[in-house]
Amino acid sequence: MARVLAGAGCTRLQAGDALPYAAANLNMRVVNAMLGLGRGGLEESFVVYHEALRAAGHEVASLLDPRAAVLDDVRRLEVPLLPVRTWTRWDPLTVWRVRRILRRWNPDVILVHGNRAGRLLLRAARGRWPVIARLPNYRFQRLLRCDGFIAILPDQRTALVRAGVPEERIFTIPSMLPRLPARRVEGPLPARVGAMGRFHPVKGLDVFLRALRWLKDQGVPFQAVLAGDGELREPLQRWTREWGLETDVTFPGWVDDKAAFFHSLGVFCLTSHHEAFARVMLEAMAHEVPLVVTDSEGPRQIVEHERTGLVVPRGDPVALGRAIMRLLQNPAEARALARQARAKVESTYTIEATAPLLQRALETVAAR
Repeated sequence: MARVLAGAGCTRLQAGDALPYAAANLNMRVVNAMLGLGRGGLEESFVVYHEALRAAGHEVASLLDPRAAVLDDVRRLEVPLLPVRTWTRWDPLTVWRVRRILRRWNPDVILVHGNRAGRLLLRAARGRWPVIARLPNYRFQRLLRCDGFIAILPDQRTALVRAGVPEERIFTIPSMLPRLPARRVEGPLPARVGAMGRFHPVKGLDVFLRALRWLKDQGVPFQAVLAGDGELREPLQRWTREWGLETDVTFPGWVDDKAAFFHSLGVFCLTSHHEAFARVMLEAMAHEVPLVVTDSEGPRQIVEHERTGLVVPRGDPVALGRAIMRLLQNPAEARALARQARAKVESTYTIEATAPLLQRALETVAAR
C-alpha cells in the first residue's frame, strides 16, 4: 500500500470505503501540505484530497500548522499528524524541520495547496522531491519552480501557459465534492433566498442586500438568510436595518447542517466580485438549489447561463434582483435548472469523476 502524507482535512468517507479506481497500482508516497489557519475553500479542498487519497487505498498522514482551524477534523481522521508551526514566511527553522520530515518520509511527490505551503515546501525540497501545486486562485507567480500544476479551471491553465509553464506540466482537475447529498424531495420551492460566505468586500454581499431591497420594492414576497461571518458583519446588519430589511433577513452565522440550510432555500445566490471557484456554489448545485451567480472568474466557467443556473453581471443589484424574481416566480424553470446543475456535479465534480485525472498527474510527475 502506498503511503501518502496529506494535508489537513475532515473526511466523510468511512474507513472501509473504496472507489472503482482504488485497485490501480499507485506505489508512491505523496506529501500533501497546507498551512492555512482558517476554514474556507482552500481548507475544504484539502479535506477532499484527503478523502480521494484514502479512498484510493493510500496510507495518509497530515502536515499542517497546529493552529489550523481544521486540526480537530484531522484528528478525527485517525491518521498520523505532522504539525509544523510556521513563524515567518522564510523561517529557516521551519524549513529545516520540514526537510527532516521529508527525509523521514522520502515521498515520491509533494502536493501543496496555497502559496504559503508551496513556497515553504519548495525551499525544503530543494529539488530532491518533485512538487505539484494545486492552485486555489490565480496567484501562482512565486510557485513557478514547481514540477507540476493542478489548475481547477480552464482559465488557470491558460494563465499558466502565458506565464511560461510548459503544457505538459499542467493538469486540469476540477474541485471535488466528497459525496453527493440525497436528491431533493419534490415539492414547492420555498420563497427563501440565501447566500453564504465570508463577510468580506470581495464577496459582494452588499449587492445581495440591495437586490433584496429591490425585490421588496417590487412587492415580491420572500425571506432571506445570509450565513457566514467576517469583518463586514456589523455593516451588513446595519445596512439591513437602514434599508428596511430587518424583518426579512436573518444572520445565523456559520451553519453546521448545510443540508438543512440548502434544503430550506428556493434560490441560492453567489454575488462575488472576484471568485476563483466557490465550493459553496458546488454544494448548492449538489443540493439542487436553483442558482444565481455573478460573472466572476470561476462561476462563469462552471454555471451555464439558463442551463444550470442564471449568470448576472457583477455589482448589479437590479440584474441580481430580476434573476431572483424570475426563479421565485417560475418554479418549474427553477427546478429544471437545479436538476441540470445536480447532473453537472455528478458528471464532473465528484471524487469518482476526478480521481483518474489526479492519478495521472501524480504518476506523470513522479515518473518524470
